[in-house]
Amino acid sequence: MMNDLVRQLYGMRWEEALERVKERVRTEQEAAMLVGELTRDRGWRERVAAARIVTAYRLGALAPNLAATFHEAPEYYTCRAFTEMLRETLGPDAASLLEEMKNYCPNDDYGKNMVQLIDSALLQTLHDKR
Repeated sequence: MMNDLVRQLYGMRWEEALERVKERVRTEQEAAMLVGELTRDRGWRERVAAARIVTAYRLGALAPNLAATFHEAPEYYTCRAFTEMLRETLGPDAASLLEEMKNYCPNDDYGKNMVQLIDSALLQTLHDKR
């Protein structure tokens, strides 16, 4: 089930994936267990799937631990999923975690794209504060 769920979630548009999570993962307890397993795996697809599960079930308490894995393998799809997860589950409280993620982006064009993505999420969190 886990590999099939991961395969489905990382390849879908954000909103579609959130709907699929609700179809496939029946309870918040099951969602939390899956997020723990996926976070330990550390593959980018697994972390993207975990971010989508956290967001679908609004498991904001699990978001910081998942976001902390960004430094191990900063890459664009994970960055995009984590910024959405943090913004949607933590709102304005996501700002410090987003700033921390920026510190781990590579210092090249690829990293600059991630920084732009994070900066956009930061602007949205500031807007959400108002």
